[in-house]
Amino acid sequence: MVASGRHRAAARAVAALGLVALLAGCASSAPDGDSRAAPATAGAATGAGGGGVAGATGRPVSIPGSEIRTLRSTATGTTYELYIGYPDGWTPGSGTRYPVVYFPDAQWDFKVVRAIYENEVYDGTVPPMILVGITYPGVNPDYLTLRAHDLTPVVEADVPGSGGAPAFLTFLTSQVVPYVEQSLGGDPRRRYLLGNSYGGLFTLHAMYQDPAFFAGYVSSSPVVTFGDRALERADAAYAASRKPLATRLFVTVGTTERLHVPVMTFLATLTGRGYQGLHLGTRELDGEGHAGGKAEAYSRGLRYLFASS
Repeated sequence: MVASGRHRAAARAVAALGLVALLAGCASSAPDGDSRAAPATAGAATGAGGGGVAGATGRPVSIPGSEIRTLRSTATGTTYELYIGYPDGWTPGSGTRYPVVYFPDAQWDFKVVRAIYENEVYDGTVPPMILVGITYPGVNPDYLTLRAHDLTPVVEADVPGSGGAPAFLTFLTSQVVPYVEQSLGGDPRRRYLLGNSYGGLFTLHAMYQDPAFFAGYVSSSPVVTFGDRALERADAAYAASRKPLATRLFVTVGTTERLHVPVMTFLATLTGRGYQGLHLGTRELDGEGHAGGKAEAYSRGLRYLFASS
């Protein structure tokens, strides 16, 4: 007979695949004193945080073991919402340390990552972990503009407000990560970062700034062409420093998306560097486009990161 804990994990995986998400859990206080455990519902148009579906009479689908906390960034001046998912058995103040996977675009990806995690932990391919997705509060935020600012490392003239990634990375590493490790049981030795599209670009940007800060990275369909290929310049500068790049990195791209050739070209250069300590995994996702491949990217990426654990 399968253990009841595995039944619960499978049930949560099914719930996480719902198109409407209600993230609710124990109330708690964020470092800025803003106690927040209010539910977020996924509107039909916004994907998250947009309220209920118009005309719906049933209850929203919920993701057990999850909650929202708010945190104002001193680096960007913006208030963010942290969508947090806990593993089975997590207890506040227990002293148990868990791996933590951080990612932007929680308004779209929290449901995806949570479902993938539940399936993988059921199969025993990843350990119990905490998930921390970052997004924006309010009703119908302009996600496209906000993320274009926070996740891009340089200014590009035709993308208004771009170039905020350095400040957003400071927020992540100096506020979010310490809070999770001090208050929620995150393990400083097992931090991971993943993202798709601009999130994939941000993930690689973070890696080049301080490869050892996170134990591993998953970059899905990174926009390597952004800023006149600023990422290639970052790679060249890092190579010139002759420092090791000691981390685990998994990069994917869909074969039908416009980024296919640019990403494969970037990966060819990266492979040719022969960086000391770099464990690089790659995957071309056959028949997949820019957004449709993220589920496979995250699933394979998480397995890659934890393959040696």
